[in-house]
Amino acid sequence: MKICFVVWSVFGAGGISRMVSLLSSELSKEHDVSILCLKQNPENYYNMDLEKIHMHVYEQSLPGKVWREILNRIEKYIPLYNFDIVNRNYIRLRYPYLFRKHIINYINENDFDIVIGASGLGEATLIGGISNKIRAKTFGWLHTTFDLYFNMQKGKTYYNNILIRSRYYLNKLDNCVVLSNYDQHKFLMEQIKTCAIYNSIQLPSKENIVHDGSYKRMIYAGVLNRHIKGVDVLIDGFRIFADKNYEWRLDIYGEGPDRDFLEQKIIEYNLSEKVSIHPYTAHIESEFAQSDLLLFTSRIEGFGVVMVEAMSMGVPVVASDLPITREIIKDKGVGWIFENGNPEDLAEKLLEAANSNLKQYSFNALNYVNSFSVERIAKEWIKQFEFDKN
Repeated sequence: MKICFVVWSVFGAGGISRMVSLLSSELSKEHDVSILCLKQNPENYYNMDLEKIHMHVYEQSLPGKVWREILNRIEKYIPLYNFDIVNRNYIRLRYPYLFRKHIINYINENDFDIVIGASGLGEATLIGGISNKIRAKTFGWLHTTFDLYFNMQKGKTYYNNILIRSRYYLNKLDNCVVLSNYDQHKFLMEQIKTCAIYNSIQLPSKENIVHDGSYKRMIYAGVLNRHIKGVDVLIDGFRIFADKNYEWRLDIYGEGPDRDFLEQKIIEYNLSEKVSIHPYTAHIESEFAQSDLLLFTSRIEGFGVVMVEAMSMGVPVVASDLPITREIIKDKGVGWIFENGNPEDLAEKLLEAANSNLKQYSFNALNYVNSFSVERIAKEWIKQFEFDKN
């Protein structure tokens, strides 16, 4: 099977790049895989085997990028997609003719069986818009939750524009992959056909040791952002916990706009001996191996692969109450869920975890994560390709 991923960029250090790189590498073991990258970026961050994965880069011209940004701003204030003529011509409006032609020709000349708009709503919409011009089955891959894509806080006009446009173009795809059963249901309520496939991880090559709480170490790994990732809840909840438990420490790994905020809070709360902030690391698994709990405090999230990565190292999770955490954490014996945005409840769950039989939770986590292995998830993608081919 010849498969083409169309992405904005696959070379960066972000979660989307990591997921596309991982899946494409696994599929390339048995299939002919290509990646059409729409942004110049030469760094192969996840060390894909570029002898097996064919890479083609084609970046939009500067005037095209400027026009796309102008259109983004217009969409916030003008209800464009109340007009069917705009919907029918959206791809022509957003992407210049030569840009579209290059993508269409590349796909048809290579005779792909499957084409995936793989880096989110933009690329999924683009592939839906040219699906009638290409000789391949077409899919989208959405990497965040419905509630973040279609957010009323950005304004009703923006919400309606994005929703109407998405309904128009995503339904032109053979199918569109979302990350949870919750999102599949939400899209279905808006009459958009999707299927749910969880994100995957590469399971550790060596057997991991069950954690028993002896490290007395909690870890957070992610963007340092209050509004999405809830790092304010993280530091406030740990402060309350630390007033009652003097043994455990918290190590924070990541970068982001609220690093200064966290550093100030650590000083204000007199936690300098218990809380440390470290730069992002590409080898977070070595830190998981020396930790006993992962803290996951996001206010909104599409999947949160860091939870699965931690569990693959035997680290139980304390996570905020979200649709995706209820799907993959609740009642699995692998962690605790606290009320979203509530530092007092986070502290309560941390105390409960610190006083529990962590060894059993760790054992459960190691067994549970096999269902997220890239080998198993790749098979789900292939089944979807074959199902939609019939």
